[in-house]
Amino acid sequence: MTGTPPGRQTFAVIDTAALRHNFAQIRARVPAEVGILAVVKANAYGHGAPIVAPVLEQAGATAFGVATIGEAVELRNAGINQPIVVLAGVGGRDIAAVQSHRISVTLTHPELAAELGAAARGHRLRVHLKIDSGMGRLGATPAELPHLLDAVVAAGNLDVEGVFSHFGDADNVFTPHCEGQVAAFHAGLEIVGQRGLQPRWVHLANSAATLARPDVHFNLVRPGIALYGLTPACVTGIDLRPVMRMVTHVLQVRDFPAGVPVSYCQTFVTQRPSRIAVLPIGYADGYSRALSNRAQVLVRGARLPVVGNVCMDLTMVDVTDLPGVTVGEEVVLWGAQGDGSISADEVGAWQGSIGYEVLNRVGKRIPRLVQ
Repeated sequence: MTGTPPGRQTFAVIDTAALRHNFAQIRARVPAEVGILAVVKANAYGHGAPIVAPVLEQAGATAFGVATIGEAVELRNAGINQPIVVLAGVGGRDIAAVQSHRISVTLTHPELAAELGAAARGHRLRVHLKIDSGMGRLGATPAELPHLLDAVVAAGNLDVEGVFSHFGDADNVFTPHCEGQVAAFHAGLEIVGQRGLQPRWVHLANSAATLARPDVHFNLVRPGIALYGLTPACVTGIDLRPVMRMVTHVLQVRDFPAGVPVSYCQTFVTQRPSRIAVLPIGYADGYSRALSNRAQVLVRGARLPVVGNVCMDLTMVDVTDLPGVTVGEEVVLWGAQGDGSISADEVGAWQGSIGYEVLNRVGKRIPRLVQ
């Protein structure tokens, strides 16, 4: 593991061997002729895009998906050479960066096609048309698609490199709604074909569909969360390994008699003589206040409860039942330690959310250490 920086001893440890393993597991489920667009938006789901993307490029990723121009530029600055697609919004103001960094952009509506075409001033842009097959978010429905295609033709300098859509369920892609999306996407592809367009890339499959629905692989898949070791609910029989392990260390240990309130708002009061460990992590780091009096952490592989309200910078844990806990001792908030483990999905459930959010909310002041 890379050396620990000075300051609070709280780190997100990134296991690049697990990342390579997960990519290999995905590659084994996808035909060789199908490309893999690795989704590394949102700082690679909190893992650190400059850490993750070079590992995936070396492992064989065909392309990378991000959400913003800034994320795409960051990848280029990290030395990424493979194609990069911005999957969400762009505008005419972004054209200089798009051109200088060889970025492909998503086209969602006719007005955007006109704006980008005009801003490019005669230069050609690579675009991916987004079909709204039932997500109800960005894109053009099959009924709206002809108008978008008219705008592409009118612009005169937009090269349709790809066509894609987005499933409305990240965990179960076998629902009736998802089946309707597949049909709508095929209808959209037919309209594109009738215009004489032959995009290089056609993509629909998220992590769940990449691993469980070969019928929607087309010639490019877009795994995201599976790269980082979380398994979609509808997927079985695959060995994915968590890539992030969230680690901190005990800052102070306090001994309290019964009847002492701990942390803000007195939501926890000791019911017995208690030892309380104070941890240097809080909601400013992405460890949600909703975890107050709900979450557990690992110390020496044993689960111990978070008590009192999680603070901006600090969290308290009841270590009474584990004798001898000392200042500086390692604490794992999610990941493995000894014989124990806590998953990001479990932490997400405790805070009334999902594992995706747990990983994505890890704050900038948490160093990412490469293992």
